[in-house]
Amino acid sequence: MEKWLLIYSDQGATRSFQLVAIIFPIFLIGSAVIAYDFYNNELKDRFRMVRRFSSDIEEIGIYAIIPGTALLIVIAILLRLHQLRLMRIYQDRGTGENYIAICSRNVVRKCQIPFDRSCASACYFLYEQTYLNDILMQILIGNMQIRKQRILVSDDAFRGNNYRTYMLNETSTLPRL
Repeated sequence: MEKWLLIYSDQGATRSFQLVAIIFPIFLIGSAVIAYDFYNNELKDRFRMVRRFSSDIEEIGIYAIIPGTALLIVIAILLRLHQLRLMRIYQDRGTGENYIAICSRNVVRKCQIPFDRSCASACYFLYEQTYLNDILMQILIGNMQIRKQRILVSDDAFRGNNYRTYMLNETSTLPRL
């Protein structure tokens, strides 16, 4: 019999982690090449795409700050969501008290967080907000905390509600393992 039981599996978080782990380094390398070409070459020696960006920036002038800032805000929000989303939780079949959470350590690496029931708590105050405030609070601080790390979980990704409530100390009845 296996030692660990999968009680939470967020397929969307797993797929988006893999996608971001591939695309984000490519985006950084591409941005570095564009920035290097922009600052080190004359206009006629630049890549065609960099020349087009340069002419667009010159044409709209100071207003180029608006799309640039919007792009940075969107990237920051997406990276924060990437950091908060939890991929899997495993429960120890032997004791039922110990868990391992799999989440994002940084953009391209995963980490395992071992914890027990006393270290997990839900952020219930989030459910008393309006819809927009609820979304903003979840982006900023998540909806659950394991040890001192905030995470974002989807209640639908748990194997059953009894696994979630037992892990969060909302009930003392051990679910069937």
